Amino acid sequence: FKSILSPSKSPSKLNQSQASVGTDDEQESSQEEQRDDQYFDPVVPLPDLVEVSTGEENEQVLFSHLAKLYCYDKDLSQWKERGIGNLKILQHYKTKRTRLVMRRDQVLKLCANHWIASNMNLEPMKRAEKAWIWNAFDFSEGQGKVEQLAVRFKLQETANAFKEVFEEAKTAQEKDTLLTPFSAFSKPDKRPGAKLSSLNGWFYRQLDEFLGQT
Repeated sequence: FKSILSPSKSPSKLNQSQASVGTDDEQESSQEEQRDDQYFDPVVPLPDLVEVSTGEENEQVLFSHLAKLYCYDKDLSQWKERGIGNLKILQHYKTKRTRLVMRRDQVLKLCANHWIASNMNLEPMKRAEKAWIWNAFDFSEGQGKVEQLAVRFKLQETANAFKEVFEEAKTAQEKDTLLTPFSAFSKPDKRPGAKLSSLNGWFYRQLDEFLGQT
């Protein structure tokens, strides 16, 4: 008669082995409960939370839309792309002064930052639809510098809306007027040819969609 048990373990040792398994499970459960109650101080002290300021807290957004910005290089006599991102026209609540601000998408680095003055003129870019050209004393690089800038939008309706807000912003401070944020397309527009839609009066487009059309 041969035993069906493994030759390496006798019945008594097998029972002891099974008992030890139960004991190990209980020990692990107890250790986990102890670990739940433990607290470890961080090796490196964490810095306090700092509120990030954009400098736009006291301004209202009159216009915001995804666009592509260019700057004219006089040395090379050609236009150079400066960045893609949301171009904004802002107005200070108290001073009524207006400015144009644009940050590069994702990195949020300034690529345009200048006051909007009454003597500024938007001119259509030659051989380029949906684009405007103007001169400004720009502070995007820190120190002010006279630049010739150009902006291009995906849709002609958006380009027209930008010009409309820009023209109103030119004289807002002189008239001491707090402008109403552009919202001509916030509701269904029944005018012939109006196709542009928006969210809360601010225009938004996905970056990949914009790049696919430019």
